[in-house]
Order: sequence, then C-alpha cells, then structure tokens
Amino acid sequence: MADANLAHECYYSQSEPGSFLKRHMDERHEETKGARGWLLPSRRSISWLVYVSDDNVMGGELRTFPIAREKYATKHKMMLQQYSSFTGIPGLKECGSHDGNLQVGWLISNKLSQADPIFLDSWYIETGKRNDENPAPLCILYRVTTYQSNDGIDRDRREYITRPWSPDSLIGNTVPHFLKETARAESFTMNDIFLSKKYAESFRLIEDRERWSSPGDNKPEASVIEDISPERGSLVLFDSVTLPHEVRPVLMNTRAAIAGWFHEETQPFPEYFG
Repeated sequence: MADANLAHECYYSQSEPGSFLKRHMDERHEETKGARGWLLPSRRSISWLVYVSDDNVMGGELRTFPIAREKYATKHKMMLQQYSSFTGIPGLKECGSHDGNLQVGWLISNKLSQADPIFLDSWYIETGKRNDENPAPLCILYRVTTYQSNDGIDRDRREYITRPWSPDSLIGNTVPHFLKETARAESFTMNDIFLSKKYAESFRLIEDRERWSSPGDNKPEASVIEDISPERGSLVLFDSVTLPHEVRPVLMNTRAAIAGWFHEETQPFPEYFG
C-alpha cells in the first residue's frame, strides 16, 4: 500500500440539495470482474474521505452497514473489525482479505448469533493434481477457523464450505449470481457445490443487489445502520471490500469532501500458472 507506483485515487466532490449516492461497494473480488479483474495492477483496499462541508449542511450522511458486532461476534467472542490489514491481533477476526483472497460473503447463523467472513480462492488446485505440470486452477469458498497447535499457539486454518468448481463452467453467468442461486437451491435440494445444507442456508453475499433493491427492510442481513454526518474536518476510513455504504440525500446547503482510495497490489498469479 505504501508503494507510490500503485494507482491510489483522490478526488474532490460537491453535492447540492437533492444529491445522493445509491448503496454500493468500493471494491470486489477479481473473479467477479471477469478477465479484466486479473489484468489490473492494483485494487482498492482502504476507502477514505475528509469532510470540508460548511457547518450548516443538512443531510448527506454517509450511511454504512457493518455487521452487528455485539450480536454477531464470532467464535470465542472474537470481535469482527473492518480493516483487512489487521491480522494476528488477539481478539480480532480477520475479514476483507486472507492470504490475498478477497472476501465475497458471510456465513451467518442467527441461531448461534455468529457471522464468519467467507473468502474466495480462485487458484485452488485439487490434491491429486498439485504435482501436475500445468494444473487447472479452480474456485472454492472457505472460512478461517482457529485451532491450538501442539506448542499451545493459536493458529488459523481454512475450512472449505464448497467443493471446487471451474470458472469456465459459468459461461453467461456471473460469480455472485451463481453463488446466490446455488445457495438458494441447495438449501432445499441435494448439495452439489456447498458441502452441506447448513452452509448453503447460511451463506450471504457481501454485495447482494437483489436484496438491496427489494422493498421494505433491505439492509444487508445481520448488519446495523451507522450514519456519519458530513461534519467539517471529520476523517472517515473503512475497508473497501467489506462495507456496503451509501450517501443519504442532501437536504440543505452543500456537502463537500475530499475522498479517495488507497490501493494494494492485485493478487499475483501463482508461479505454476504460465
């Protein structure tokens, strides 16, 4: 992220009364962007803005939808946090990115009041083919669990929640649509992709545009609403991958901000991939 050659972004915005911005994500997994996603040298990592509005601006709040931390604390009461760069810190559950793989969803258990980040590995190689000269990479979803090793140290390991699938099989379809429709179907039928009905029932996309556009309570499941007023001099930072957000309508005067994104390198191709 400190590399000055990365495509960090910065802009100045002014929003007049009536202006608003629909709910969206600032960044998403490379595999969800098609071939172009893997050709870009960098990806957004941290979103930021500094408000420079007049003191009398009304409306224009930044509305965010973080996971409800109190209700949906992860196992062993680990608290979710919104920065992918914080890892290995006791009491924090990594989300946003793991081993270079971006998060694409949550595994939400209302019964256990638990939410686990779900990551997409687009370079998974099946066990029996890892020594092949040119193995074909597959996609697979996983969450990170913690176990205590023989030396008494807590360590992370992957727990896969799907079988691997080939991205070439999704011709005419998108990864988000494929995952949502598969999870919906396999909640009631035999499991071909998800390893269990429980996983299929509990999986939720981070960016669920179908739910967001539905009438009624359309906020992301298991999230809470947190509004940030455009108060002059306020600095706002959040993870570009995990936090859905929108800008509420400006009611009076001008909302102004300097904003942008800090980038990190796009996940590199594995050495075996020619």
